[in-house]
Amino acid sequence: MRRRDRQVVDLAEIQKIVERMKVCRLAFLSDEAPYIVPLNFGCEWQDDNLTLYFHGAEKGLKMDLLAKNPSVGFEMDGGHEITLTDEDNACTYSYRFESVIGSGTARILQTDEEKRHGLLKLMEQQTGRTDFEFPHLSGVAVFAVSVKNFTAKRHL
Repeated sequence: MRRRDRQVVDLAEIQKIVERMKVCRLAFLSDEAPYIVPLNFGCEWQDDNLTLYFHGAEKGLKMDLLAKNPSVGFEMDGGHEITLTDEDNACTYSYRFESVIGSGTARILQTDEEKRHGLLKLMEQQTGRTDFEFPHLSGVAVFAVSVKNFTAKRHL
């Protein structure tokens, strides 16, 4: 990381950043070019380990790419705000943000119990609630990304 002054290393602070995010851009590997898609997500921390949860259709490009190669990259960012000290001087403009990027390995969840758990984490991330029912688990794909590495950055 070039701007070490913006790096966030405290795990509790990184967790807070992730908890504020609603969209995660997931990058899949294809033969022609990387394929990146913005997705709503959920997360779960177990000690220092982060798992991200996503859902989608059982068939389609995402699922085809995951079947070929489960290695993925991800990026999430928020807290966007432009700042300036002199509106006539372009060099005084800056941008506030916080972000987390990383990579991991995805796996498609198979059992209704795993799917329900992943979907509850997703809904908790998006709504703050965990009291949902999922009457139609068949027909939806839920996959988890076991994060291997990540870095966080913040400019306030």
